Amino acid sequence: MKKWAARELDNIASIGQEALILDLGANIGCSTVLFKLKFPQSLVVCVEPNLSNFELLKKNTTKLGRIKYILGAISPDKGSYVLNDSSADYNALSHTPSTQGSVKGYTIEEIINETTNTHSPFVLKMDIEGFETAIFTKCNDYLCKFPIIFVEPHDWLLRTPSSTHGIYNFCIEHNYLLIMNGDTLLLIRIS
Repeated sequence: MKKWAARELDNIASIGQEALILDLGANIGCSTVLFKLKFPQSLVVCVEPNLSNFELLKKNTTKLGRIKYILGAISPDKGSYVLNDSSADYNALSHTPSTQGSVKGYTIEEIINETTNTHSPFVLKMDIEGFETAIFTKCNDYLCKFPIIFVEPHDWLLRTPSSTHGIYNFCIEHNYLLIMNGDTLLLIRIS
């Protein structure tokens, strides 16, 4: 994995760009800290919809530098959303579309478009409490720009068909290797 990641970083550098890492559902910044320690020259864009988590995220990561913070929810469509607390897990917050929503929705497309002049997609981490299905069915053209994707599926949180079906289909359609590790799926694009 280390050699493969180093080769991807070399490919990005060879075109005069730096690595872009998206931390979608950044929570309080644990993954962001790990990414910055492993890839210090990268730009990490953190998206987190919960205000108290967002404030802790900034506090925990500001000194690491080269981090962009977005208070909002990641979604397949622009719009506004309402945060929903889950009684199933005290850490789980989901969001549903609403014209009355107080949380702004951002698409992967708009985040990539704001950064791709100087940065090339490298790692995408997604822990978005049930919106994985919508992202993996509607945003394939943007997801497949990332050679490394970490996803925490939330099938247990939903009363709908498995979100992992969309992830498996994405892997087959776009030539990604899928590795399961606990509750996280690691997707690696096979060249």
